[in-house]
Amino acid sequence: MRIVSLLPAATDVIVALGHGAELVGVTHLCDPPGGDRTIVTTGGHGAADPHGPYPVDAAALAAVRPDVVLARSTCVSCPVPGAPVGRGCPMPAAVAVHAYDPTDLATVVEGVTRIGEAVGDVREGLALASHMRRRLGWLERSLSGVPLQPVTVVDAVGSRPGGGWVSDVVASARCSEAADGGPAAPATVLALDSGSRRARAGDAPRDASSAAGGEVYAVAAGSLSRPGPGLVDGAEALAWVFHRPHPDLRPAPGTVWRLADGGWADVGAATIG
Repeated sequence: MRIVSLLPAATDVIVALGHGAELVGVTHLCDPPGGDRTIVTTGGHGAADPHGPYPVDAAALAAVRPDVVLARSTCVSCPVPGAPVGRGCPMPAAVAVHAYDPTDLATVVEGVTRIGEAVGDVREGLALASHMRRRLGWLERSLSGVPLQPVTVVDAVGSRPGGGWVSDVVASARCSEAADGGPAAPATVLALDSGSRRARAGDAPRDASSAAGGEVYAVAAGSLSRPGPGLVDGAEALAWVFHRPHPDLRPAPGTVWRLADGGWADVGAATIG
């Protein structure tokens, strides 16, 4: 199957399902393993394009001859079996367009099963979703009765990041977000840019602590900002940072960093406490 993803989060799901080799086209901000893919989007944001946050390069999309396109949503002119493609839609004829637009952690998990169905791998989609639910359930049981850790969640420019899944990940780690106008939280969680899986703490402002007192942690995009399977990693990482429920939950290197002495220390590194 030839798959195109118009969303970095959908690309993450495809890779987690084991179908990364079938990706023939991705956005300019996707970076799936296994070599380069054709870029089927242009830079910048296309607010008027319902298929995704980035304008679609119709010629590049047609050139890769996709069987399936994963988009944020479909448009009224998207291909329908037995009908011609409507005017203004960049989708090639006869392609199956599937929407992936989760609003919270629960719909991210549900979306994993839907993408599994879209790429003809129902079993793996159900298995991955079940694995995500089991991990979240174990985390909830392990943290039962643990006092909530107040945190302030911001992005690299100091705003509250969008996406209901951000609040869900924070809550799954037994953390509570500080209310606007209330007392400053003793810790700040910095959600890195959701556009690229390779967004790392080096991209974050080194003076992030100026917005709030206490400790400052930066979380990789795929583990907090971007709605894919990595959100479970983010919940486990924050739980380990603030509660240490189990030593096996120590974050993998490149997942979460702590601001220390004007630089970022990788919490997943063996030498970092």
